[in-house]
Amino acid sequence: MYRKAWDYENQKLENEFLTPEYREASRVMRDLYESGALDPEFATTEKWADIKKTKNIVAEVNSAD
Repeated sequence: MYRKAWDYENQKLENEFLTPEYREASRVMRDLYESGALDPEFATTEKWADIKKTKNIVAEVNSAD
């Protein structure tokens, strides 16, 4: 299963996970993880809740997209 997104330029549905933008975003996340700038457990709910309690965060973004 994959997420389909509307490509306005080509007027068609495409697999969002195969777009150049998604691949570049994945590379950026990998680089942040490998450099230690991204907490390896950033996506775990329990760990993030603890970090938020101590206020040791730079930014938090919530998106419905």
